[in-house]
Amino acid sequence: MLPNFATLDIKDNMNEVTHDVQHLLKKGQQISYTHQGKDTLVYLDRSMLRHIVINLLSNAIKFSPESSLIEFIKSWSCLRDRLN
Repeated sequence: MLPNFATLDIKDNMNEVTHDVQHLLKKGQQISYTHQGKDTLVYLDRSMLRHIVINLLSNAIKFSPESSLIEFIKSWSCLRDRLN
């Protein structure tokens, strides 16, 4: 499978994925999503990112007890090179 790179808003996409895994939560579990950083636009494969994050969150849900808080903190920093 070849990557399909595109510019997307990482914060919006992570909110969407967090919402989409709500049905997997055990009794009393909650997911807390926090975006850290100013930059939200990234250039990557949306589908691959989605699969990775769903896998991480589903494992966190599976291996966490009922009534637990699953904290999902995403930190993103874009570095830009300048040519003078």
